[in-house]
Amino acid sequence: MLSASGTMNMGISHNFAGDVAMRNLSACVAALVSLAVGSYLYSYTFYPRYHWNVELAALGWVLMAVGIGVAAWRALRNYDGPDFVRLAWMRWHRKRHLHLRYARRRRAFTMVELLIVVVIIGILIALLLPALQSAVRRTYEAQVSVEIESFTQALEAFKNEYGSYPPSRIILCEDGDYSPARFPANLQAVRQRTLDYMRKFFPRAPLRTDGGKAWTILAKPTSQTDPKSNFYDFNGNDQPDSGYIVLQGHQCLVFFLGGIPAYNNTGTLSLEGFGKNPSNPFVASKDNSAADPTWNKFAQSIRNNPFYRFDSNRLVIDGNYPGYIDSLDTVNDKRFFAYFCSYNGIYDLDDCNFVETDDNNNPLIGGFEFLGKTFSSPSPNPYTEGMPLAVNTSGNLDTNTNYSCRFLRRDSYQLFGAGSDRKYGIGGYYTQRGDDRLPFAAPANQTVTGIALPPNTRDCERDNITNFATGKLD
Repeated sequence: MLSASGTMNMGISHNFAGDVAMRNLSACVAALVSLAVGSYLYSYTFYPRYHWNVELAALGWVLMAVGIGVAAWRALRNYDGPDFVRLAWMRWHRKRHLHLRYARRRRAFTMVELLIVVVIIGILIALLLPALQSAVRRTYEAQVSVEIESFTQALEAFKNEYGSYPPSRIILCEDGDYSPARFPANLQAVRQRTLDYMRKFFPRAPLRTDGGKAWTILAKPTSQTDPKSNFYDFNGNDQPDSGYIVLQGHQCLVFFLGGIPAYNNTGTLSLEGFGKNPSNPFVASKDNSAADPTWNKFAQSIRNNPFYRFDSNRLVIDGNYPGYIDSLDTVNDKRFFAYFCSYNGIYDLDDCNFVETDDNNNPLIGGFEFLGKTFSSPSPNPYTEGMPLAVNTSGNLDTNTNYSCRFLRRDSYQLFGAGSDRKYGIGGYYTQRGDDRLPFAAPANQTVTGIALPPNTRDCERDNITNFATGKLD
């Protein structure tokens, strides 16, 4: 028979054991959660879509260390000798109160056993999450491929409508003045290209080259038979801007397929197509300054639909006009779809120039040779059917050969995204045959560009997604 004191002691012992078990369980849950969250954050190392992936991975390491530390601490607090010692002691004494005490201690898992389970689960999470993250990455890459196919259809529709693919670098002057004296020497060819294409696409929109303005002082449209305005509102800000705007390839893609930008009251950007007035198809669709509902309704009623519906959340202003980032990107990264248009079989390397460096902080600049000259161009660059430079067997530049590289898609355009690593690379030779699909002659490239790049420089292009290869380049 147990005394009252014995009963009280057993109750206290039972409560104490339950309290210890609860603390052990809480510690295990905390350790498991820390390991799970830490493993998930660490997996961001393998998926650099996010701007803070390195910091998140470091936080993951910290949380995993905290989880293991909590579990280890609770195990040490509860450790009172190995189990085989306790079992031997019980068999030797054969006393019931020891048996009952041990039975009460064995009603739940020991901390060591729970720690083993936590560690196993953590290892499984660490193994499975990168695979899951890789699957998510492949899904986003497939989405980029689908978007490029949609752009292909939109560009074909544009060509059917206007007779040519959009150029990939033009100059916009809201007063219509394209006189040569207004532009520096390095933009004279682009000025002439702009006149050629704009006059072909919009033949009744006046563009002048004699120093005069294309528009005199005219009122805004008051009827559908007289839709005029006194300037070309290319950027949709509802006011005439002096100077000129140079659009690169990623911006030309947005301009010609989307039309004139429009901003709502919250500043959200959308693209509303071009106006139906042949004399000024570049009139704004909204009066941002006066907020005139009558004018806005009228202006939107006399517009052609855009060739492509751009997601407003991925239209990012670059200078004075938006570009379009792919679905792998964040606003901070600004990795736009790169667009190059072919001009009679030749690509203008300067149609898309972004600042980009390799892992050693070397500028990514590629060398090309055509039209009897060598050129160096920052990334991104178009792709070629053979080596972009004349190269001898040792990989050095062959100066004794009259060489001209042949570009891929010489009669149309090249369109590509930066891939999951968010680097375009220097472009150049691409082949779908052989083990090395992105050959690179580092010595020859250094001779032309003056930049020493390692032989594996083009590895960053393997995940680029383009309109001329199925899926990724390699």
